[in-house]
Amino acid sequence: MQSPTAPKLPPVHIAIVQPAGYVHSMGFLDQARYFRHQFRRMGAEVSIAKNQLREQAVNFIFGAHLGVPADWAQRYCCVVVNLEQLGPGGANVSADYMHLLRHSAVVDYEPENIPHYAADATDVPVVPFLYAPYLDDGQALPLAERPIDLLFFGSMNERRQAYIAKVEAAGAQVTLFDHAIYGAERDQYIRLAKAVLNCHHYESSRFEQARAFHCLSLGTPVISERTASTRAPQGFEDAVFWLEDGDIAPFFGQQFNTPVYFGAAEGKLAAFRATDPLDPYADLLAFAAGVFQVKHPHTSALVWQPQQISTPFAEGYRAGWLNIAADGRAGVDLRLDLTRPLPLPATGKTPDGGQVLLQAGGAQLVHINAEGINATAMPAVLRNALALLAEEGVLKITTPIAEAAAASTAAATDPAWLRHAAAFWAHGDLANRFEKLEHVRERQQLAASDSAAAHHEHLSLRKVPTTIKERTLARAHCADFGGLPDDLPDALPTPTPVPVAEAASDAPAAPDLTVVCVSYKRYENIPILIHSFLAQTLQSYKLLIIHDGYDAKMDGILSRYKTEYPDKVDYLFTEQRYNDWGHSLRDMGIGLADTEYILITNDDNYYAPKFLELMLPDMKAKQADIAMCNMIHSHNNPGLRPQPSYMPFDTRPERGSLDMGCFIARTALAKQVGFRDKGHDGDATYFEDLVKAAGNARLLKVERTLFVHN
Repeated sequence: MQSPTAPKLPPVHIAIVQPAGYVHSMGFLDQARYFRHQFRRMGAEVSIAKNQLREQAVNFIFGAHLGVPADWAQRYCCVVVNLEQLGPGGANVSADYMHLLRHSAVVDYEPENIPHYAADATDVPVVPFLYAPYLDDGQALPLAERPIDLLFFGSMNERRQAYIAKVEAAGAQVTLFDHAIYGAERDQYIRLAKAVLNCHHYESSRFEQARAFHCLSLGTPVISERTASTRAPQGFEDAVFWLEDGDIAPFFGQQFNTPVYFGAAEGKLAAFRATDPLDPYADLLAFAAGVFQVKHPHTSALVWQPQQISTPFAEGYRAGWLNIAADGRAGVDLRLDLTRPLPLPATGKTPDGGQVLLQAGGAQLVHINAEGINATAMPAVLRNALALLAEEGVLKITTPIAEAAAASTAAATDPAWLRHAAAFWAHGDLANRFEKLEHVRERQQLAASDSAAAHHEHLSLRKVPTTIKERTLARAHCADFGGLPDDLPDALPTPTPVPVAEAASDAPAAPDLTVVCVSYKRYENIPILIHSFLAQTLQSYKLLIIHDGYDAKMDGILSRYKTEYPDKVDYLFTEQRYNDWGHSLRDMGIGLADTEYILITNDDNYYAPKFLELMLPDMKAKQADIAMCNMIHSHNNPGLRPQPSYMPFDTRPERGSLDMGCFIARTALAKQVGFRDKGHDGDATYFEDLVKAAGNARLLKVERTLFVHN
């Protein structure tokens, strides 16, 4: 059957709700992958993330019964995926979840759930979970050779314990896990089982097809309890061994684990492989496109004013928070460094184009991961948090501590936080200060080990108004007495304040050049490149380092330079590893450049101290579009010329006779052409594109050897 393709499909995003440390949310991965597979068959672009939604997509939310932010329904185009058994004898879900179902677009797997939240059942699409071909790798052992007779997995309660006891009393050996296990680690056991046992958790006894489809698709038979209330969904009647209460003893005593059973099981697996729910999922995608068409014009116009702001933590993206980071790592909403000045109000955009507005006094909670923040940066963090928070708002500072320190009664949190908080007049706001609210320690068990644990201290500070006495004493500490009125005569007009940066005669001018350096794990080389620019006799530049994917060691190296040279060095990490000679990163750098000129280079290159002095002024004076210099190579026969390494190389504007790092271009030209060639010789294509785009390009050749290419 040919897959139908709906016109103008919106991007589809699948979000799995996972409260911090809640491992059971991984159980939704099976169903999320199945949705992704079906939507991709119809040509949709599909992404999956934990706790994070997208503004420019229709979002399918798995696990919403675990709790979702109240504003998600207003800020995003959402479809709630209900996998809970609802109604009498079903799951005990919250009133908030039922309210969400009644007021949201919903898709369900079980028609009997729908009357419990929908006034009209036709408003809710129903989709089954059937054969998943991506799970069938053809490598499964023959059933008779598998070492596990009968496998059960899932949450346990008294009802299931009683049923398993009946099965074992009939002579079957049931294998159970002693801890939660999901994903590939669980699937390897399913592939080793002669069958998976399915028994109902709730008295409503609805068939657990969201679990059974996965086992059958992996090539493992399913033996299921069947009560008077159990309805076999389409596709499962002939694919499952159904056992009523009186069938347990004869089935496991006479048929199971015999040639007759194995033959019947192969037939049931073959029947399941013939199932295909393409039409219901095509209808669901059309339904989602309708939701997007109706809601997106409204949600895309909204401006998010977050109440909670968080820097990165180990558990990943925090739903309902504005997730910020100083670098460009994945899983953040906004690139924002609280150790740098933050003029308010401030606006920004999320990676998916959502609009964000930060206003003074607009947040209720700011949570800072203090790891890596040194004492010199603390005042800036406190100043920005004080400005962002409303009165009575809370700043929470979390600091990781060593196990030995955790056993001590002494405070491990850096006392500098409290010392700087006490000097509130240094934060630029005499009217407010921070008071200590709470100081607690936490021991968090790590899932990877029964013995390992992470220790943290949490210092909570509350924003409160200062008293008259506090403000008076604070003015005595301020160089300007906390600010004085101008006291101008009535006849004189009020002067226009001159910004300090403009008034100061020695204030640095805006840089002329953006240096885009692409990088990947060259820990020893990158400092050489950075210092070659810090040593330039002309300092009219800013350096942007773009690393191919996140790397903690590189983050540590670059963060030190950014802290020491905030006006010169900046960096970011791409969300994924491109591994294309850095060309995708160069294209990003072109898009981020905002100076008149741009230079693109690599992390193992370096430059003579007079490189910029000899290039930029001449380029400006002659109004050149491109300026290039001669260079040195660290390898023999560069450009196929018969010369040894570390000899002057005369560059020319042609392939084989130049390198990316030897020429500066006008940024406007670079933005016009982009970096389209992602192949090995992409730098030469980029140069040719620049020359072509400029028409009669004004090319300047500086006859000096100023660049070393490694």
